[in-house]
Amino acid sequence: MFRTIFTSRGFRFLLTGCTGILINLFITLFLTEWVLGQEQYFIAYTVGTTANVGYNFFLHTVFTFQTTRAHGKRFITFAIFSLLSTALQMLIVRTLTNILGTTYYLLIIACTIAALALLSYLYFQHTLFSEPKHS
Repeated sequence: MFRTIFTSRGFRFLLTGCTGILINLFITLFLTEWVLGQEQYFIAYTVGTTANVGYNFFLHTVFTFQTTRAHGKRFITFAIFSLLSTALQMLIVRTLTNILGTTYYLLIIACTIAALALLSYLYFQHTLFSEPKHS
């Protein structure tokens, strides 16, 4: 049972996503607290998110979905999807941070990313990273 769980695409997606979120949060925290200051958290968040997108595509390609072809076309689609998803994330983060204050910026970022992860998984699983079965 545990073997099935740990080798499932859902688990690998979750593992990739969680480590990606950690990378995003670490970069955002580091740049916000030690380089730019809290007033510039959004610039730090943008840098963290960009790093996260590249990391996620690489791991989804080789680890989560283990695709074997059309990586260039897939990357373009992934980048467009990620750009739109990130724009939505940023809108939510900016809005909630303006309402709740910068004290909660990391919690807001983490919750927003987690909430949109399910939609991403469904899209990736059934569309973007889906390859025809070999006969």
